Amino acid sequence: MSDLDRRWELEQAKRRVRAEWEDASFAVEVVVPRRVELTWELLTSPQKRLLWQVDAIEQADLGGRRSTGTSSVCVDGRTKIYEEVLDWRPFDYFTERISLPCGLRVVLTTVLEPADGVTRVVTRARRDEGARLA
Repeated sequence: MSDLDRRWELEQAKRRVRAEWEDASFAVEVVVPRRVELTWELLTSPQKRLLWQVDAIEQADLGGRRSTGTSSVCVDGRTKIYEEVLDWRPFDYFTERISLPCGLRVVLTTVLEPADGVTRVVTRARRDEGARLA
């Protein structure tokens, strides 16, 4: 078995953290007219997020790339939002813990579902009561 095969097995064995439908306080669904790879980049790349979501991002990368454990501070207007990646499954889904200045902490899971050149994006949110394993 190659080192790459072993690393893939270890990655797949990591815990999964998700906000599921039955736990969600709310969910949002949109269809993005792009392939899943491009949609993933729009949603996760700090440079792309600056184009549509926030004014500034300060990111602490682990190992030089965004993955589980990455944390960032996003600035939207005068509000700072703290993000921590809890689960990272490229092109499938990612889960983040969002901490707002008012003290509210939320777990968001964003799922990408490819279909005929478009991507259905579903984000589910639940209040954070500690990372729940799925």
